[in-house]
Amino acid sequence: MPLADETAQVLRDLNPWWATPPVVRPDPPAFQRPLVAEISTRLRRPKTLIEVVRGPRQVGKTTGIYQIIRDLIGSGRRGTDILFLRFDLELLREEPGILRTAFRWFTEEVRRRPAEDGPPCYVFLDEVHKLRRWSDEVKHLGDTFPVRM
Repeated sequence: MPLADETAQVLRDLNPWWATPPVVRPDPPAFQRPLVAEISTRLRRPKTLIEVVRGPRQVGKTTGIYQIIRDLIGSGRRGTDILFLRFDLELLREEPGILRTAFRWFTEEVRRRPAEDGPPCYVFLDEVHKLRRWSDEVKHLGDTFPVRM
């Protein structure tokens, strides 16, 4: 199923690090919680388990994602190898099969090579619990492709 033009634009807006030079926006604070640094380190290892961060509202989960993305880019990872999706956006949440469709679009249009080729893809999912059948979708992506999530 093709990705709608509006959805593609939302993905571009959510992933400003696809531009040259890659920019993380919003710019996260310099202070980083120890858990964020630990997750960032684990994501750089060969394929591991899917990392899940959960906690109450407003404790810094999304900020941590932006900090990890900044760390990845700062350590030489290409911005076009990083996909960030926010499921608090109704447009993304309501599109059928959005995780599979967005990932396929990302590898074809942004990364421009299959997930299996070259350095790993990094996929960050914010507010994923708002996505219908999210656990099945995440499991499929993690089982099917060599991604860090």
